[in-house]
Amino acid sequence: MDRRHNGAQTRGFRSRRHPTLTVARYFARLLLYLVIATGALIVLIPFLWMVSASLKELDQVFAYPPVWIPNPVRWQNYKEALMTPLHPFIPYYFANTLYVTLGCLVGEVLSCSLVGFGFARLRFPGRRLLFMLVLATMAVPFHVVMIPQFILFRQLGWVNSFYPLVVPSFFATNAFFVFLFRQ
Repeated sequence: MDRRHNGAQTRGFRSRRHPTLTVARYFARLLLYLVIATGALIVLIPFLWMVSASLKELDQVFAYPPVWIPNPVRWQNYKEALMTPLHPFIPYYFANTLYVTLGCLVGEVLSCSLVGFGFARLRFPGRRLLFMLVLATMAVPFHVVMIPQFILFRQLGWVNSFYPLVVPSFFATNAFFVFLFRQ
C-alpha cells in the first residue's frame, strides 16, 4: 500500500466534506443555539418580573392578568426601600454586611494563606498526615459541628454579636481555601 496517498499522514491534505454534512451540522448548531436561547429567556423571566414589579404601584403588582410594563414608572420605590425609618438599609444593614464581609475576607486570606504556605513549602514530620486531616474536615457536614459550636459561642458570651461570624475565619477554618493556597 502506498503511504503517500493516505490523508492522515500526508501534509497539506484537505478532506472534501460532503455538502449535506456541513448543512446538517449548521442546522444542528442552529437548533442547539435556539434551545440555549430559549432556556436563557425562561431563566430570565423571574428577573424581568422582579425589575418590573419594583417599578410598579402595589395594585399593579397583584393585577390579573399581569401587567409587565409599569404605568406609571415609580422610581420612588427604590428611595422608599432604602430610606425607610423602620428598616434603615444603608446605615445599618449595609454597614453590618460590610463589617462581616471584610472581616471574614481578611481573616480567611491571612490564615489560609499562611497555613497553605506551611503545607506547601515547609518540610516537617507528619505534614502529609496533618494535611489529610485538614482535607478530611471537608467531609464533615456543618450540621455535626453546629450545636457544639453554638455551645462554645454561648459560653464565650458571643451570642447575638458579630464575633462568631468573623473570629473563626482568622483560624483557617475553611479547608478548601487551605487546599487552594497549598496548590
